[in-house]
Amino acid sequence: MHLALHDIVEATRAARRRGVTIETLSVLASNGFEVLDYHLMASAVSVASGDFVAARAHADALATLPFLRDEHHLSLRTRLMVDALAGNFDHVTRDAERFRLGWERAGRPPAMGLARAAHAVAMVYGMLDDDQQRSEWLGVTVKLGVSPEQLAGCEMGWAPIFDALLALHRDDADGAMRRLSADLDDPQVWRYWNTGLWRPWYAALWAEAAVLADHPDAARRIEQSRPAARDNPIAAAIVERAAAMACGAHDSIDRCASTFGRLSCPYQRSRSARLATLLPGHSGSMFT
Repeated sequence: MHLALHDIVEATRAARRRGVTIETLSVLASNGFEVLDYHLMASAVSVASGDFVAARAHADALATLPFLRDEHHLSLRTRLMVDALAGNFDHVTRDAERFRLGWERAGRPPAMGLARAAHAVAMVYGMLDDDQQRSEWLGVTVKLGVSPEQLAGCEMGWAPIFDALLALHRDDADGAMRRLSADLDDPQVWRYWNTGLWRPWYAALWAEAAVLADHPDAARRIEQSRPAARDNPIAAAIVERAAAMACGAHDSIDRCASTFGRLSCPYQRSRSARLATLLPGHSGSMFT
């Protein structure tokens, strides 16, 4: 409910309150689903709040549950997504094949809950310039039950995030703008919990793409994105980095890079150094 209302702070508190009870339990057949759901939801809330340390801890807890640990397509799905967002690409490529082999061994069942992990892997291979692997993982995403039309829209929440991250990585700001076509305040897109948790990330990339594309609405988008991203410090720093890019503030970009490092987000940390080189008068960054 809190995610659907875009109240990430309360969603985080609710997940922590749930954990006070569940983390005292031994995993039994009678409570296994509840333990599984707790870690899935707590990891999702942690992604929404930009807490990669907590998100990874819950992903690791999922991976070691006794009824998942031999089913790698189920045990690794959350870890793949978290590592892809954070920028731990070597972890993603290491775990992706185990995910795929587990899914194939299970009979390649359609399971939309696994699709975002496959799409995250596709994004990573795109960033690594391996278009063959990217194409294969996009195919896995579709076989998991998400149609190409759904992937091309914004209704999945995560799909435009991963696609826009890749477009921006490839210096295709116009492509990112096209991919982020929904308005940040469109109630038809963001009224559900499973899209609402992605809204801070969408806000961040929506602002960055506008600045890098030199869109005439960039200043308004930055202001509109700030409240949407404020409860996710990584997303908030991306918005502030976009504002710094718009006015050529080198020092602010370096401060954002430091923030990303502190928040266990190596991809955005290194991206800050790359973006700083685009500013007039660039003389190097301590974060290169």
